[in-house]
Amino acid sequence: MPRIISVLIVGAFLIASVTVPPAARADEAGAKRLFYKITVTDPGTKNQGWRGILYDEGGKPIRLAPGQTTSTNIGQFVSAECTTAWIPCGLIEIGMLKCLGGEHSEGNVIIDANPWEYRLYVLVEGSRSEGWWGEIARGGDIVTPPVDGRMSTPMGPFKWSSTQPIWGRHGWFPEAWGGSTAGPQEGMVEDTKKAAEDAAKALIERLKRKFDTPPSGGAGGVRG
Repeated sequence: MPRIISVLIVGAFLIASVTVPPAARADEAGAKRLFYKITVTDPGTKNQGWRGILYDEGGKPIRLAPGQTTSTNIGQFVSAECTTAWIPCGLIEIGMLKCLGGEHSEGNVIIDANPWEYRLYVLVEGSRSEGWWGEIARGGDIVTPPVDGRMSTPMGPFKWSSTQPIWGRHGWFPEAWGGSTAGPQEGMVEDTKKAAEDAAKALIERLKRKFDTPPSGGAGGVRG
């Protein structure tokens, strides 16, 4: 009889491990923290924009001078100065910034009066099982993925990633971020660092020219 009970307990544990989302398992273990956030500002107005905030291990926003970059286990971020309401700013992942500076930008074009926010959590940080959980909130409600796993938002297009192991990517991620995590780039030589900063500044200038005139339109419209 004890043997049967042991089997049942092990089976129940295995089922729970498979069905409980990785982020929930990490949260229960106290191993989940907010790493990055994008908040839509002035939603539904002609000044609608968004701001990215990267957090340190103590939960404080990381502040960098405009054009400076920082590398993390999820990618490289660049600081874009917040000078004009409708221009995306703050700490922005480099791939996302390039997408915003392109001719066919999809970021910051959907005007919606509902508040939007993107939150990225790091799971069991610094361990071999380190993973990431991204979630989108609209009007305070967590957005569930549609059948195709893609969604257009005021922050740009996102795609859903779903894997069972706690490591890797889970949940919502900006499409411009690419498909794999990037390790920290320690010891970056000064020439390379300067080239990255110069490229970031050029992209920011392109953004300013792209959004140099406040758009017109009401809630739910598309910025032209």
